[in-house]
Amino acid sequence: MVCNDYQQTTSASGLIRSLDWDMLSTRRKIARVNVLHKAIGGHLALPVSDYLRPASRFTRRANSNTYIPYHSRTNSFKNSFVPRTIVDWNSLPPDLQPIEEVTQFKKSSSEFLRKLDINNNIRD
Repeated sequence: MVCNDYQQTTSASGLIRSLDWDMLSTRRKIARVNVLHKAIGGHLALPVSDYLRPASRFTRRANSNTYIPYHSRTNSFKNSFVPRTIVDWNSLPPDLQPIEEVTQFKKSSSEFLRKLDINNNIRD
């Protein structure tokens, strides 16, 4: 519909690249991190304290805004919202995590995660 190219030989991946759209996995990651940010900030009525365990030791990667990731034996739990989002949240730079303004966080985290996924796709 956007490209008006309905031939059977047309590559869907090629069309997406030509439109400069984010991959679906990137859009989902951005949405997950933004929902977690809203929940942590009290903008959503989610009991985050029941599911998030703050990191007890601080390292180069772990700071006061990171959480202990869940370890799971099953893929269904590992790929569910909380465990997967904690990994994504912890991958954010320390200067992004404490941003309180929702729109500023969304803009900054989206830019970072897009760059991160672009770099990961180049290496693949």
